[in-house]
Amino acid sequence: MDVEEHEPTRPTWNCRACGKDWPCVPVREALVRKVGAEGIESQFQLCIVMWSHLQEFVLDVGPDPEAFERFIDWTRPTGIRMMGTAEITRRHGVSRQRAHQITNLPTFPKPLSSLQLGRIWAARDVEAWVAEHRRKTSSTDSRGHPLSQPGV
Repeated sequence: MDVEEHEPTRPTWNCRACGKDWPCVPVREALVRKVGAEGIESQFQLCIVMWSHLQEFVLDVGPDPEAFERFIDWTRPTGIRMMGTAEITRRHGVSRQRAHQITNLPTFPKPLSSLQLGRIWAARDVEAWVAEHRRKTSSTDSRGHPLSQPGV
């Protein structure tokens, strides 16, 4: 059976092909494979798409205590560390102003998402960027005292 046949039947939200709750296992597996091939940005896009399906489901079926798990919970990224500006500030010992300047540079990684609290990035992308762009500074200050950590 082709995964394209596994579409929701509205207003019940059962799978047209297998009759199970949509998104059914074949759909979930196909989406997870696609996200795995396309990367983390695709993971967040999947969550956004499934959120819109959840909203439509609630309009058709009404409130359902298991709807969040059915549509959203399985889409969450696992094992992905994220950073906002506050985490960048703490991790790299820079001021909030400097972290804001850094994150607005054209070479800085694209954020995964912009939330009400601010933008978020995959920690591995931030760390890779910092490793490549860290300021080359002396290990001592002008008086010969050791620096705790070079700035970004």
